[in-house]
Amino acid sequence: MVNKQISKLMIDLMSDKKVLSIKKGEYLYKRDDSVDGIYLVEDGLFNINNTCDNLGSFLYCQAKDGDLIGIHTHFGGEKTSRYSVLAAADSTYYFVSNNEFDDMILKSKEFGKTILQLTCKRIDDVQTRLVSMQKCVKSRLADLILHEMNSDKEFIYNINDLARMNGTTLSYVRRVLKFFSNQNIITKRKGYLKVINKEDLILVSEEG
Repeated sequence: MVNKQISKLMIDLMSDKKVLSIKKGEYLYKRDDSVDGIYLVEDGLFNINNTCDNLGSFLYCQAKDGDLIGIHTHFGGEKTSRYSVLAAADSTYYFVSNNEFDDMILKSKEFGKTILQLTCKRIDDVQTRLVSMQKCVKSRLADLILHEMNSDKEFIYNINDLARMNGTTLSYVRRVLKFFSNQNIITKRKGYLKVINKEDLILVSEEG
């Protein structure tokens, strides 16, 4: 809901409503690149990757329709990004400069409020992920699917990314997804996944 509000308000406030595009496999920007604005995903999927000494590059989270990219860098006052952003599918997006984004917040109290709500939601998401990491892998995967699902629509997934985000092997993720499918919790086809029984998936998540 927050993402839909932000998208509508932000597009209304934009001076340049040009829709930009990027191909799957291309980078929006890389770690240590200068980021001089905010990206609003119109359609598609982006992998936001982080890097640490013991794990190398790993998938931190994903951005999909209505998500904002670059918020951490902007509000953190950082001149360069700590993340790399890779298009996981052919995608389209809007772009506004940092200065224009700040002006939007000043011009519209409603927009400023939704950005605050988004920031609070992201803090909650981080806390949820920290709690989730104490669960078994099956419950962590259920948490991740619940977080990524968009109402009753299919969403794009990559089994390698699911394994990396859950700290487990490809074969185990395949077994869990097969279990979810056999239990009529999800349906899946190549590259796409859909939740058909959210209540049972929540029960798996709560098993811990």
